[in-house]
Amino acid sequence: MINKISIFVVFIILITLVLGCGGGSGSSGGSDDKVVTNPEINNLLKDFTDSVDAYIVDDMLEHLDDSASFTLTIHEGSYTDTKKYIRLKMELTENDEENVQQTWRESPPDGNGYVLELILGTATSGNESPSGAVVKQTFEVYERAVSPEIPRTKTDSGSIVWTLAQTTGEWKATAMVINYNTSSMNSSSMAVKSDG
Repeated sequence: MINKISIFVVFIILITLVLGCGGGSGSSGGSDDKVVTNPEINNLLKDFTDSVDAYIVDDMLEHLDDSASFTLTIHEGSYTDTKKYIRLKMELTENDEENVQQTWRESPPDGNGYVLELILGTATSGNESPSGAVVKQTFEVYERAVSPEIPRTKTDSGSIVWTLAQTTGEWKATAMVINYNTSSMNSSSMAVKSDG
C-alpha cells in the first residue's frame, strides 16, 4: 500500500552509523546521548513526520539537503539500498505517486480513508553543536483504512540516524540511515517494499 521509500524517508531521511545493524547498539541512544533540545531540530523532525504522514513530497524533500552529498541508506534484513537526493526525488515523484497517495487518503467514495502514522521516538544526540548534529530515533509506522476496512496495524518499526547540518541559516538533513526491524513484522503487513 505504501512504498517503503516514502517512510524514510523517514524517514524517511542520515549517517554512516546504523543502529541495531552491525555498527550500533540497537537502542535510540547511548550513555553519552542527551535529549535534543534545539527547537529548530525538533521542528524539522516534527515537520518531516507530518509530511510523511500526509505524503506531501515537496514537504518531505524540503528538509533534505538537495546537494549531491545527501545520502539515504535503507537496511532491512539482508537488503541494503543507498540513494542520493536526485534518485530519491525521482522515485518519490514518478508515476504520479503523490496523487495516488493523496487519493488513498481521501474519504470514501473518492478514496480509501487511508491513514499512515509515523511515530518517532525521543530524539537523542551525543554530539549536537550550533552547526550540526547526529540525531538518533526509533520509529514505528501504523496504517489503517476505511475501505477496505483495515484496523490500525503496526506495519514497520526500526531506527533512524539523521546527520543534520545548518546550511544557509536553516537545518537540513545531509544523510539519513533507516534500519527496519524485520523481526517485528508479519506477513500481513500492508507495506510494499521499494524495488529500487
